[in-house]
Amino acid sequence: PYEGVFVAGVEGGPIHQLTRRPCMAFFWCRGGRRLVVASLDRDAGCARWSRIDIDESDPTESVEQELAPFWPTQAQLFQLHFFEQYVPSHGLVDPTGRWLVYASFPDPLDSLADGRPRIECIDLDAADPEPVVLAHGRFASFAPPRMG
Repeated sequence: PYEGVFVAGVEGGPIHQLTRRPCMAFFWCRGGRRLVVASLDRDAGCARWSRIDIDESDPTESVEQELAPFWPTQAQLFQLHFFEQYVPSHGLVDPTGRWLVYASFPDPLDSLADGRPRIECIDLDAADPEPVVLAHGRFASFAPPRMG
């Protein structure tokens, strides 16, 4: 993983660290004012989603909110590993920047879960975002934007 996420202005200037979490992947939301970050939580044995609302006037005041833990499937982990290459064609954040979709196994400590991988989504605009299970599955992404 990357050791954190940093931003810098396109014309130079100071570099600001937005998170110190071990970052597996990150995705810009439409408008460039929000990042969605997949990080590794070694202590809990899972990955975690968080969103960072970026304060453009002072990036040091940006706010990170944890969204949910997840246990990525092998296919989803591959996509996360090469996230920058897949963003144009297999984005996990929808074109409006509101929804995050991904494939995850259920929490291994959840005795009621059936253990099958599932597709989950999170409303990134919600005040208290919670994952919603959509279906069983091993890989998730949004369709690429239409060209032309």
